[in-house]
Amino acid sequence: MGQIRTIIVEDVPKDRELLQAILAEECPNVNVVGSAGNAEEGVKLIKQLRPDLVFIDIQLERSTGFDMLRMLKDENAINFEMIFVTGFGTNENETRAIDYSALDFIHKPPTPSAVARAVQNATRLHDAKMYQTQIATLLAHLQGAAIADPEIIFDLPKGQKEVVKVKDILYLEADGAITHVYLRNERKLTAMKNLGHYSKMLMAEYDFFPIHNNTVVNKREVKRINSRESTVTLQNGKTLICSRRGFEGFKSVFGTNRNVFDSENPLAKLWKRFSR
Repeated sequence: MGQIRTIIVEDVPKDRELLQAILAEECPNVNVVGSAGNAEEGVKLIKQLRPDLVFIDIQLERSTGFDMLRMLKDENAINFEMIFVTGFGTNENETRAIDYSALDFIHKPPTPSAVARAVQNATRLHDAKMYQTQIATLLAHLQGAAIADPEIIFDLPKGQKEVVKVKDILYLEADGAITHVYLRNERKLTAMKNLGHYSKMLMAEYDFFPIHNNTVVNKREVKRINSRESTVTLQNGKTLICSRRGFEGFKSVFGTNRNVFDSENPLAKLWKRFSR
């Protein structure tokens, strides 16, 4: 991508000026073509100038950056990549929703390295259809109500992204700074963020649990656990090794469910004996 036509939506002038100064210094290919101080002005400017990239302050005058995106979504006017700017007091649920959507955010006050990295990530692949999917995922997670069939978007190599249903994830495994995601039907994805990033989201809202410092499993997919070998077996027959600490924590989750214990395990026999 050549020149990246950019709009900054920020209601604090000094914050807007700081971000623009960093962009001028660190990202010479970013051309700031306009700025707005509230959601209504932002919508009008975006529709008029059709930028490639928009920086969006979450907390705006009289509204939020999310309100602005809802307006744009209703008018089918989302064809740009975006980077959120978060300030002190930003709700953790909001940042988690951004993460679920594979969107980027930077903290105030922004640092040159954080801005440069976010711009690089945001402009790897221009895909308007994916932007719309990301915003739909973001807004769904922000609703606060239970989502019938929740999804998460993974960042893949070469700027690609893929939408995955949470229920289709069997387990995730760390590989340095990247994460291998194992799905139903023997599919595997390589996600470009570390395991901690994804496990924090999935453990906070869904039934995922760390069985090892490099493995997080979907509890709904566990068929059997074996205390003697410190392993868990999934519904598809895959057996995963647990750390001692991970297994003790995981066992406590299923402590009242004798059916998941291996039939050869003495504990299973005890449960069967005392539950007659």
